[in-house]
Parts: sequence; C-alpha cells; structure tokens
Amino acid sequence: MPRRQFLRLSALAGGALLLPSGCAVVPGGVPTKTAAGKADTLLLVEFQGGNDGLNTVAPISDPLYRKLRPTLALSEAEALPVGRDLALHPALKPAMDLWSAGDLAVLLGVGYPQPDRSHFRSIDIWDTASDADRVLTSGWITRALLARPRP
Repeated sequence: MPRRQFLRLSALAGGALLLPSGCAVVPGGVPTKTAAGKADTLLLVEFQGGNDGLNTVAPISDPLYRKLRPTLALSEAEALPVGRDLALHPALKPAMDLWSAGDLAVLLGVGYPQPDRSHFRSIDIWDTASDADRVLTSGWITRALLARPRP
C-alpha cells in the first residue's frame, strides 16, 4: 500500500471519534446506554507509527511549518482551523462538530520527566503510566477499569 494511501486511511480512523454520545464502553467491550442517555466518555486515539503528527494537528500560522515542509504542509484552504495557530487535517472534518461543541480536545507537547530517549521504553511508560525508573506489567486503562465498581 502506498504511504499516502496509508496515511489517508489512517486519518479516516478519526471517524472513530463519531461514536454515539449516548453510549458508554464497559469492560467486555459491549456499548450500553446510560440512564441519562449520555456518558462521560474518554476516547483515546493513539497513533503508533506512520502518522505525521505535524499534519494531523498543524501549526498552520508558524512560518517555519511551510518553510521546512514545502511539499507536505497543509494549505490554508484545506486546513480546518481549531484556533488562531492550529488546524486539523481535512480528513478529520467529521470531528469538527465535536470540536465546535467543546467535546474534543487535542493535547500537544505531552511528555514525561527525565526521558531516556528510548522510543520503546517511552511507549512502556505511556502505556503503563509508570515512573521512568519503574516497570509495570499492566496498563493504566486496565487498572482504571479494574478499579471501577462493577455494574
């Protein structure tokens, strides 16, 4: 599969953001309606490899963006503004209603103290929410779900 086609299809995975707001995901993976019809939901989209983060959420007003990416930079005409300085890739247009409603947030520049420069160890730290000097065998999402009261 050509790289550009892969990137387009990956961006379309943003369609997962269109989950009905009245559904909650519970352990076992079965969506259920909540009593009020709406749930507090966290949808975590993590791109591991292949994603061009600077074209997913682009620093559209930064002159260096176009200077350093003359053939890759999003054009202002196609970019979807999400503030004065940033824009989403046009493939994320289905997510704009969520953004406008205040139901979508983008976290940029997230890191952790004392990074060791190992990509693989960094993934472990993110997946387990562990300190850099501690190795855990369960992920933070698993621990959070196990800590919840059972329905």
